[in-house]
Amino acid sequence: MIAMPGGAVWLLRTLGLVAAVNAIIGATAGFGHNLWETELGHWLMGVSDVPVTHYFAGSRMAAGTVFQPNHYGMLMATLGSVALAMTFYEKRWWRVAWGTVLTGSVLALVFSQSRAAVFVFLAVSLVYLGSRLLHKRDWRRPKMAVALPIIAVAIVLLILPSVRSAIVNLAKRTTTLSFAYKQDFLIKAIGLQDNLIRLRLTDATYILARRDAASWFFGREGESALRIVTGEGKQGDWSTAPLPEIESQLSWRRQGNVRLCGPDLDCYFFSTIPQLYIADTNQLM
Repeated sequence: MIAMPGGAVWLLRTLGLVAAVNAIIGATAGFGHNLWETELGHWLMGVSDVPVTHYFAGSRMAAGTVFQPNHYGMLMATLGSVALAMTFYEKRWWRVAWGTVLTGSVLALVFSQSRAAVFVFLAVSLVYLGSRLLHKRDWRRPKMAVALPIIAVAIVLLILPSVRSAIVNLAKRTTTLSFAYKQDFLIKAIGLQDNLIRLRLTDATYILARRDAASWFFGREGESALRIVTGEGKQGDWSTAPLPEIESQLSWRRQGNVRLCGPDLDCYFFSTIPQLYIADTNQLM
């Protein structure tokens, strides 16, 4: 492709598209909406029917499509450096597009919280801009007028921990204010009583009871009839079933481990059919 006329430029533009997609995923994760914890994200990963553990979910460290914040930060440092150079190379609206990708890459670096990536990006950017200033003397050109403020802001945001923390805190506050209604669906407490798993939400209490090796009873406490939950997916000897009423997923073995996983809990039990036991009391609220 590089040997074709203009092929190298289009290859770099493709990298710019990769950077844009990852910047969007990283920015939304920084504001508390991780794509990989949604149904769409599970479908993209090919794990829509099995439990998924997100090791960095509680840290608010963005991971993009790499699933590891430090690796993601280094990827965005590399792509951000390409975006900086292409901002000078391209013309007209392509320059605006690359400037937008550059800005998104800087934001992604903030939310990745990767110090190594920050160092790489700043080092490459400063060397590149310094080279242009010393040898080409184009600091008065529109391209430099666009790039210099972005890099200056990036230095302030990425080097000063207090500013970086302020951005993360602002993201947390924005999430809380904009999506406060979702708090009503979160589980407030969970416990095991009378061989029933009880899950207390804001306005109701749900119960889970083992029916047999392949199914459970589930529903609101006090209802005359509970619905039967059967395994809709299989992963080895594990069965899984979604519980949309409490935004969670139940996973179990025919006789043994039981896991209840949701956006605000990850609890483990043990079943000998029909007896239930708590496997990890530290996970209970």
